[in-house]
Amino acid sequence: MPGLPPGPGPKARVHELTLVVNGSYSLSTPIGKLGLHWQVEGRLTRIELPSTATAPGRSRPLGGTISAARQSAPAPPPAWLAELVHDLERYFAGEPVVLNDRLLDFRSATLFQVKVYNRVYKIPWGQTLSYGEVAAAVGSPQGARAVGQAMAANRYPIVVPCHRVLAAHGKLGGFGGGLPMKRYLLRLEGSAY
Repeated sequence: MPGLPPGPGPKARVHELTLVVNGSYSLSTPIGKLGLHWQVEGRLTRIELPSTATAPGRSRPLGGTISAARQSAPAPPPAWLAELVHDLERYFAGEPVVLNDRLLDFRSATLFQVKVYNRVYKIPWGQTLSYGEVAAAVGSPQGARAVGQAMAANRYPIVVPCHRVLAAHGKLGGFGGGLPMKRYLLRLEGSAY
């Protein structure tokens, strides 16, 4: 499968504040409802993790949870949506799948973030890397914190599997959906966390 498309440049951020979602779909999963959002051009713009009400072990709201106001799809769903939903259903059923990265819109990502996402995308099912290992793999051996920041900015959890990136010495580190959700995803994939 091809790598992620390159971003616009090292520090450039295009459409970061003007990103318009033209459609959304809510997918029920064992961790709660995932929000899949796309633009009219047909690119996936974001995957939102479940809200507090459905996320296992969450005690406070997640940033960027699904809101009822954005549940509609004024544009018809793109052709790839059925395939992505099917693949995510297989994933949550415990089947190792490689999710399609060609749908992702990285116009708002920096070049460093795209390098990190490309490397993290390639971490196989059931395996993990540390923030430091990812940093070294993208040519920034002292950049573990920057990798952590890129993971925190990841708009495509599950597809770009940031839950497979751990802190030093095998510690879980952080995750936008909370550590119980990160632990759940790692266990789903057969990791001992």
